[in-house]
Amino acid sequence: MADKPKGGRGKKAPYDTKQMRIPQPLWTQVETLCDRYPEFIAAGGNPTDPPSFLEKTPAAPELAKQKRAETAGDRHSPQRTPNEPVESKPSKHHQLWDELNPRQQTYLQLIFEMDQQREALERNKDWRRGLTRPASEWRWIEYAEIFGVSTPFRRLLKEAGEVDPGTGSTFKALATRKLIEIRYPYDDLRWLDCKLTLQGRAVARAGLGLEAPKKAPKAQLKERQWAALVAAYVAGDEGVKKDENLNYGGFSWEWTWLRLRDYSGGGHIKERSGFVGGRYEHDLAIPQFGRHFYRSNWQKYRQLYPNVDALPPA
Repeated sequence: MADKPKGGRGKKAPYDTKQMRIPQPLWTQVETLCDRYPEFIAAGGNPTDPPSFLEKTPAAPELAKQKRAETAGDRHSPQRTPNEPVESKPSKHHQLWDELNPRQQTYLQLIFEMDQQREALERNKDWRRGLTRPASEWRWIEYAEIFGVSTPFRRLLKEAGEVDPGTGSTFKALATRKLIEIRYPYDDLRWLDCKLTLQGRAVARAGLGLEAPKKAPKAQLKERQWAALVAAYVAGDEGVKKDENLNYGGFSWEWTWLRLRDYSGGGHIKERSGFVGGRYEHDLAIPQFGRHFYRSNWQKYRQLYPNVDALPPA
């Protein structure tokens, strides 16, 4: 401290001074601050351009804002440790499921299961021309008893012990929550059709712990398309001939072969026609691009569609 520039005793300090009243609680801090400034000058600093010697503290408005934000609940709630997991809130669909009573949950579950069975059945029909129906038709599920014989859905509810005079009210409760749609196709109110809504399907999946199936990549072959390509690969240069149903190898031209022919990036099959043995014939054959695709993707589609008996590539 002896080298610090000070005034007095005939020496003038290289800076001006000023008197002021200092609050007693701040005296020690101000004294420390006053010591730092002469040390700065002694080290060669510019007396007219000193740096800030104060540690940054929150401004008064910020402190007031923090104080207002602190609620009684914050002060009394237990503090969470950094590694403690945050409890996630249930989703909207989980909450809707929990709001249903057990009977309503049973109805929604059985409707969902039948909806999924029908979807799988209809998806497997898309290769047969004339047998396809829009989803707006086949998603309607019939609930009725005709001449003592129950429809499949009514039979499921009956086996679950959920068919009684309150059945209609349960359907209406689900419809009020926009989980299903209902209609009466005939004058007989005992015949009712119901259909899951998008929200109803999501709520059923949430309640049953199921995830929505992911959409297949745009260029990925469907199961019937892959099966048709397998048939073309097995046929080789002989080609796939037209059958008695005017299809090729049991696969529809419109719903399967046409999509393989027009596949983006290159056709998986090609059409051939000409006279063979005095007869005009037309068949389908697999070109080099299709063979390469088959060899490169056999393992992938073998795992994706295990029910298709795909010949290992040569």
